Formats: sequence, C-alpha cells, structure tokens
Amino acid sequence: MNVYRWKESQLKNPVVRGRSSDSISELADHEVHSDVIVAGRTYRDNVFFPSVVRLHTGELIVVYRAALGHGNIPPGRILCTRSKDGGNTWSQPEVIIDTPYDDRDPHITQLSDGSLVLTYNSTDTSKGPPRNYVYVCRSFDCGHTWMGPVRVSDVPCATFEEVTELPDGRLLLPVYRPRDPSRRASGVRKQDYLRYLADVEAGREKRPPEEVFPLDRYNPHISVLMVSEDGGKTWHEGCVIAEGPIGFNETGLAYLGDGHIVAVVRTDAPFANACIVHSEDGGRSFGEPRMLGTNAHAPDLLVIDEDRVLLTYGACDYTGGYVTRYVMAMLGEAKRDFEGATEKIIYTGSGGDASYPHAVRMGPDEVFVVYYDAGVGIIGGRFLRLSDLA
Repeated sequence: MNVYRWKESQLKNPVVRGRSSDSISELADHEVHSDVIVAGRTYRDNVFFPSVVRLHTGELIVVYRAALGHGNIPPGRILCTRSKDGGNTWSQPEVIIDTPYDDRDPHITQLSDGSLVLTYNSTDTSKGPPRNYVYVCRSFDCGHTWMGPVRVSDVPCATFEEVTELPDGRLLLPVYRPRDPSRRASGVRKQDYLRYLADVEAGREKRPPEEVFPLDRYNPHISVLMVSEDGGKTWHEGCVIAEGPIGFNETGLAYLGDGHIVAVVRTDAPFANACIVHSEDGGRSFGEPRMLGTNAHAPDLLVIDEDRVLLTYGACDYTGGYVTRYVMAMLGEAKRDFEGATEKIIYTGSGGDASYPHAVRMGPDEVFVVYYDAGVGIIGGRFLRLSDLA
C-alpha cells in the first residue's frame, strides 16, 4: 500500500465514486479509480496530457502526447484515439503530429462550422536551451487529416488550453511566456521550496515564503491572450490576462456570455494558489487576479449553463517532503469566483506524475473527464454526474 500518496490535506475532500469502485472491494475512503482506460503505455512511449472533444456527431476524440518521459528529451509526438460508443471503448491510436521537435500539450475543440482546431507546443532543444512555440492546426474532416500548422507567435511561448470561439467569430487562445522574452523564465526551484517546508515543519524557519523567495528578483511568466480574426490563419497578441511577481502560466478560459470571459491561472510559485481573472469586454482587457483556495495545476473550465462552470484540475501538495497528486473537480459559479463550491476528488493518482484533466459534456447530467497517470501508464477517464458534483 502506497501510503505516501495520501495526506491529511486531501482526506477532508469528498470523493465521487464511479463504475470501478463497485468492482474493487478494498479502497481507502478517499481513493478513486478510472472508469475506463482511453489509452495506455507501450514498449516505446508513456502517455501524457490528454484533451477530449465531443463532435456534433456524438463521436469522442482524445488527443495526447506520447513520449518516454514528461520532459523534452527524447522528443514526443501527438496521438489520437476515437470512441463511437460514448467513451466505453477506444480505437487504436494514430499519430497526427510527429516533427523532429518535442510535440506536446495538445488540446482540441470543434468550432461552430464543424471544423476542428488542434493547439500544441513544439519545443526545439537542438540549439541549446529549449525554445517553445505554439502551433494551431485545422481539420475539416473530423480529424482524419490536418491543415497547417500555423505558428501563433514568433515570441517563444507555451499553451495548455484549447481555442475559445466567441459569437463574433474571434478565436482566443491563452499562452504564457517570460515577462521579459529576451531572458529565460526563472522562479523558485521546487527542491528549494521543499527544503523550506521541511525547515518550517522542523521549527528552523519562521519567515513567510515571500521573504525567503523574493520573486521580484526572478523573471516570472505572464499569461497573454492571443487573438485570431480570420479563423486561425493569423494571430496577434491581444492583452495580458495576468502578470505580477508571483508568475502565471497554465490558463483555462471560458466564455460566459454577454462579453464576460473568465480565466483560471496556475501560478509559478509552488506556495501560491491558482488565481481567477475576469474580462467584461470580450477579452480586450482583464481585471486584477484574485487567489482561489486551491493550488490548481492545468485548470480546465467547462461551461455547464449560465450559472455553473465545472473546474477540473490537478491538486499538488508539496508538504512533507514528497508530492501527492489528485484529479479534482469543483462545480460552481465562476462569476462569483466559485464561492461556496466544494472540491471533490475524481481520481486518486498513483503517487507520481499525474493529473492534467480535460472535460466534455455528454448529457444533461453527465460529463466525461480524461487525465493521465504516468505512474501506471494510462490516459484514464471518468463518467461524472453533475448532480454528484454539486
């Protein structure tokens, strides 16, 4: 029993049971397994960073990164698998992006005209420090062939989000890059923060993290909104979503109607929770970030109706000298910063590299969420009832 993946900080959170819970007799009170396996590790690759879309036809498509490891070396490629029976069974994976560089972090969505848009990062490590660029591809035949790719910006940046289409036809894509693009991003190293936490627990350190790690000496990331007004053929930088000494990177975006856009942004600093930011003018400007009550990694937003948004994310806890990862879900009012919403565990990680969920609507009371767990080598899936998440 791997007790090191369970912590007091997570025991307080309720769980959402699923199909597999009925067939596994010995579970911890807060342990949850996958309902289905979408894709699995092979002799060549492990699997990471899935994204799911439900086509107008009802078919599900999941794209994901296949590589030996989480990092850039050796480079990865992007694969696709399909389900024609509501996510219960999945096709043999097909390679859709495979360049000499590290292709990673794919996200997929369907536009109102029926075409598919794929976003991904491509990292070049051949000439010294990694240089990352964001690309967009289009498909007009349900993902069987792809046009492009189009580079979103000549300034090195990264994304972990699908394209958002507005009623006026504009396409929005959040990216993140160093505040000063001429220098490499720098922030608090995880091992330094873990050492700091150990000193705090042992009583050797009394200072708050902001004093130990003065972030103004670093070059943190900022979250920037890229905009296309011609269906993704060309892109330009619109505005800054979030910036500050704390640093902002992975950004989930959702359109709530009437020009209201909400973003949930992961922060660079491991001691800081994710932040929420609002735009009331269709993404032309954003207000000040406000910190949420959870350290959300790779936040994903799925609009359920005019009042409710489903926020799924990876919860990472660095206390105690080791890291635990859970896949979490929170259903609430994004307009009110998810005030009063309850965090719930929807998957208990194997204790290592895991999470990065993405959700899609399946029916009036059902969503399907995919995520990865590199420890056991799976892209997993959960069928969730919205009524169980409230």
